[in-house]
Formats: sequence, C-alpha cells, structure tokens
Amino acid sequence: ALTRALFPLLAANGRIVTVASIADRRGDINWADIQWAQRYSPAAAYGQSKTANLLFTKALTVRLTAAGSGIVALAAHPGISQTNLATNSVLGKWIWLIQPLINLGIGPKIQSAAMGALPEVYAATGEVEPGAYYGPSDRFRGHPIRAEAHQAAHSSNAESAERLWKLSEELTGGAFTIA
Repeated sequence: ALTRALFPLLAANGRIVTVASIADRRGDINWADIQWAQRYSPAAAYGQSKTANLLFTKALTVRLTAAGSGIVALAAHPGISQTNLATNSVLGKWIWLIQPLINLGIGPKIQSAAMGALPEVYAATGEVEPGAYYGPSDRFRGHPIRAEAHQAAHSSNAESAERLWKLSEELTGGAFTIA
C-alpha cells in the first residue's frame, strides 16, 4: 500500500529498495493464517514479513519490466547489525549475557548499524541490476555484495510472489497497476 501510494511521486529512473533479512529462512508464507490470527509467533511472523518483502520485490520487478519502466525494484538485508531490534525483542533480556563476548570478538558476528545500512544504501545508489538482492559479504557482516545466495528458495518463488501480490491488493483495498 505504501509503495502504491508513493509510486506516482517517483522519478522515471527511481529506485524502490525493500528491506529484507536473512530471517526469511525461518519459513515460507503461512497461507492458512497469513495474518497470524490463530497462533502468533513473533519470530515466525518476522521471518514471514521478510519473505513477503522479497516476494514483493520479485513481483514488482516483473511488473516494472513488463511496463518498460525505468524504475528499478531491489531488495537488501543488513546482516546482523547492532541495533535495538534484538534488545527490544524477546532476546533482549538475554543480550547482556553474550554482549561481553561480542565485545571481545567472540560469538555472533555482529556489525555496527552503519555497516548494516550499507547494503540498503548501495541498492539505492550503486550500479545495480533490476530485481537484485544485496547484503553483507559474509551473510552476517561485511561490505555489500549481490546476495541472492543468502535468501531461502521459497523467497524467490514466482507463484508465491504472484499469489502474495493479489492477496496484498485484496487486503489493502486497492489495485497496484503499473502503466
């Protein structure tokens, strides 16, 4: 809905960068309960939202290409970055246990928030290909690279991308047509 609303304001050579995550590996779209009304799981819902972001980018790229648009859709993920996402989640009460190890370079490969932003900045400004996916060089941290290898297979399924596009139009109450 947000992209649909802002789309008319984009320059003819604009870019739409959707933020994804390696959390897309947590699972495919829960088609039976897509809004998690029956059994909510914060981690699974987050993973599903990132899968949905990748599927959205795929479906949007197909539509932009078919319309001959100069607007490019891309996706990017920050790897594992030191932001308040983890500390404000169910993991927050445990972060203090591993923080001393992280500070010593032991444990999870966490990078700064600024480094985590680089793949998104690169997708918005660098030399890119339509529909490409960018992330840190070693999946968790590092400088931006093409990162299709980081995503789960279900996150690039063309049939799921089309199904989600149509469902999104229904749920948001409006068609997103690119002319």
